[in-house]
Amino acid sequence: MISKETSVALFDLDGTLFDHHYSLRNGLRSGIDAVGHGLVDHEMADLLIKYNAALNQAYDEFLQKQCSTKERDAKKMELFFRSLGMNTVSASDITRFTSAYEDAYMHDRRATPGTIETLVRLRESGYPIGVVTNGIQSEQEEKIQRIGASTLIDVLLSSEKAGKAKPDPTMIYQALAELGKQPKDAFMVGDSVISDIPASLRAGVVPIFYNPVSSENTIVVDGVEISVIRQMKQVLDQLAISEQKFSVRVTQEEDVSIVEGLGIDIVTADRHCLSLHHNDVRFLFSAAGYIFSDMNTHDAAPLALSNIRYMMEIIAKSANLIDHRKIEIDFPGNRFLMVTPHSGRSESVKPHSICLSFEKLGMRTGMEATEANTFALELSDLLQQSFDALMRDHPRSALRTLRRAMFTIGAAYNLNTDAFHIHGEGIERS
Repeated sequence: MISKETSVALFDLDGTLFDHHYSLRNGLRSGIDAVGHGLVDHEMADLLIKYNAALNQAYDEFLQKQCSTKERDAKKMELFFRSLGMNTVSASDITRFTSAYEDAYMHDRRATPGTIETLVRLRESGYPIGVVTNGIQSEQEEKIQRIGASTLIDVLLSSEKAGKAKPDPTMIYQALAELGKQPKDAFMVGDSVISDIPASLRAGVVPIFYNPVSSENTIVVDGVEISVIRQMKQVLDQLAISEQKFSVRVTQEEDVSIVEGLGIDIVTADRHCLSLHHNDVRFLFSAAGYIFSDMNTHDAAPLALSNIRYMMEIIAKSANLIDHRKIEIDFPGNRFLMVTPHSGRSESVKPHSICLSFEKLGMRTGMEATEANTFALELSDLLQQSFDALMRDHPRSALRTLRRAMFTIGAAYNLNTDAFHIHGEGIERS
């Protein structure tokens, strides 16, 4: 476990902050498509294991300065094809495979789930952040840039720059010196029990083993019990850095239902699934506020539904794994809205996050008080659930919840919901 007294965070890069396995899988698929024969007979899981083994062996020799970069890449290909029993692969096939693999691997680089949120919240809590990684400095700097983490770290140190590779602790000592910290102040998260964990132990920093598929909470390395995390956000849990929680409630003032507690505190750096930036969140949240004030008008339902449609469009266009063009949202009274910032919201802005909330929102529906309050609570709860999903980087879940909110409005105003067409990209699934 990480002590609350720690004051600096260190991370490995490949397989920890950078989703190496995602890029590896995409690279292999492209390589298989380019070569075809021989490789298509193998299961992807087997190819992943054997390619990773060949990569690690060749890379270890490179880190020990036993071969050049060019020799390393040739050795990797030789070991990989030999492990598959393909000892007579032509030079042209190897060239096609390598080119296709590298193009896909380089194109599809991303951070591991929860990484960007974790780095942002650590910085906001005052933690300097260092990355210590085996590899070539320029390659690792470019990788950090591509996954969107370059502005979130203070030090990036490679084995090339440090002169020694993990599990030697030299790199950790140098990174801590640059950060002005001591080993006793630090924890380090890494995905390798061969390099990261032993290096942490030798340096005297608290090691955390990152393994998304582990079923264990701890492992033992060199006689020391090591904490295991499956999600990067568990780092925040261990440091008691809690996420903002919002809870909606409804009260009655004369003939007005008063909604309180609606809010969102969201990371606006590009994340694993979602790239919502400050102004996107402002307009998204303002539209939610107008849903309630629009209930006071004669065409309340169409306006409220149109505001939700507007919210869904912002989310869909900002979601990395959703094609917004495949989502259809139509209903009777559908109209185009020009949403402006809502004056009733409070706002707290940080470089990589924004927190918005409404102290009070009034809704006058013309319904009987109990019915109005029940409707207000159900609707506001669905809106908050959608914001919670966005905070967790789950845009598809947010879209599904907003779809439910549209049908809730339709039912409350006795609209023909059979005429609602809200589907595409799986948002119609419960």
